[in-house]
Amino acid sequence: MRNAYKRVEAEFLKMARQNDDSAIKQLSYGGSGRTPGGWIDGTTACVAVLAGRDLVIGNVGDSRAVLGREKDCIRLSTDHKPELPKERKMIEEAGGKLVFSGCWRVDHPSLACRLACSRSIGDRKFKEVGVISAEPDVRTFKLTPDDRFILIARYFCEIE
Repeated sequence: MRNAYKRVEAEFLKMARQNDDSAIKQLSYGGSGRTPGGWIDGTTACVAVLAGRDLVIGNVGDSRAVLGREKDCIRLSTDHKPELPKERKMIEEAGGKLVFSGCWRVDHPSLACRLACSRSIGDRKFKEVGVISAEPDVRTFKLTPDDRFILIARYFCEIE
């Protein structure tokens, strides 16, 4: 699964680089990465692969997988939030910092925008300065007869 994420990331960034770099000049805080001159934004992703009774989950960013068990919901993935210690270390070692603007966001002095996730596919300008990653977390779970469904989405309410 890690190799699949690497291939998707490489293709995404290749397509983004084929566009004109003038897009970054048009971007301001809170702006969109989709401008007439180029493509600089990205996305989060969560993938589930079923192999027999093994469920393999891979994610980057804040797309989340939740397993519906007979009387419970179980979070299967971890959101890549910049304030998490491991993520913060990566950001700060690359010269970035965290800024609170509604939530913690990744900031870098050479960029005119901020991100609420520390991992994504795309977001090429952040990748070029090394403050975010496309490396997925990959986990394997054994399914049981009590498991009913898997929900993969973005913008969940918190599950404790």
